[in-house]
Amino acid sequence: MVSEVSVTTGEVLEGTTRYTGESERLCDEVMIIHVMTGGTEHKVIELYQSCKPKALFITAFPKRNSLPAALEALQGLEKGGLYLVKSDEDLQKVRVMAKRAERFVNSKSVLIGGVAPWLVEVPSRERLEEVFGIRVIDVSIDELITSFENSKVEEDTIKSIKAGASKVEVKDEDLVNALKLRNALEKVIDLVGAKSLAINCFELIKHLGVTPCLPLALLNSANIPSACEGDLLALSGMILSYIAFGKVGGVFNVVDLQRGRVLLAHCTAPLTMLDDYSLVPHYETGAPVAVQGRILPGRDLIALRLSKGLKEAQVWIGKSTVGPRADACRTQVWMEANVNPRGNHRVLVDSSDTRALRAALGAFGIKPPDELYLA
Repeated sequence: MVSEVSVTTGEVLEGTTRYTGESERLCDEVMIIHVMTGGTEHKVIELYQSCKPKALFITAFPKRNSLPAALEALQGLEKGGLYLVKSDEDLQKVRVMAKRAERFVNSKSVLIGGVAPWLVEVPSRERLEEVFGIRVIDVSIDELITSFENSKVEEDTIKSIKAGASKVEVKDEDLVNALKLRNALEKVIDLVGAKSLAINCFELIKHLGVTPCLPLALLNSANIPSACEGDLLALSGMILSYIAFGKVGGVFNVVDLQRGRVLLAHCTAPLTMLDDYSLVPHYETGAPVAVQGRILPGRDLIALRLSKGLKEAQVWIGKSTVGPRADACRTQVWMEANVNPRGNHRVLVDSSDTRALRAALGAFGIKPPDELYLA
């Protein structure tokens, strides 16, 4: 459940409960505090301290000194995703974000095959549980292979995937194996009762000879956050992208840097963010099946990376643009943005809604960068 509370010296937001100093029945793991008037700063802090939710959204309004009170109260809070509400649509957006957050708070995440050994910034499991309440459940590659071997794929599913691609450069049996792997991943998620997953893809390729690129692209397209290379940091960003935007971003490498633009590339982009795609062999290994997608110029893009301690966020805001292909992973997109990269993997999502991202980050106590403005 999501708890909504009005903190006010006057009117109460319709459909919410007034905070009167008794918080016991108001608390939940995801909360929205509506700061209705000025003079409520310490009441907001008191309510937060009483409840200590995993995710806290704070709404303010451009009247009755609501925003000044909310801004001041935030200085005494460990977390708080502030959203300035100017319309009924804004209010509904916050409520929807809170419901999305509820899906992942205190959930389980599957980690298959461990974390890739080259990743340096890996959040601790304790920190993941502290920030999101997410508990990481380890599953071995062997367990996944057993599930893979017991999976079956309908002929219509293969036809549907091929029909959606502009080009197919892999065999039907390769597609069958990729879709069997998708089914196996879904089965593992269901058995564990998880809401998200990360997989050490290169370990899997060694054992199975097929990549999880297409399966992960399909899972992310279905809004099941699924990170490659066992990257729990990227997975955290993918979960936040869903909470903010209602869609899961894809994991991308930083491949090239030029003045005012950056080239991002990977083989697992969600099909839903692509203008078209081809099914081709994997870049590094030549194994089937990778996604080579295209994002047309002029699309709004946001690239997100969290700090190892899940305390801060790097955010790039820009648009897709034209540029040369590189000797790199299959899906490649040039992004117009001024960047100062720290770390590699970025969660790329097609959106320009910086207000939503700021609120989602702040709700979990992750400091948004100064570029993300309230309005």
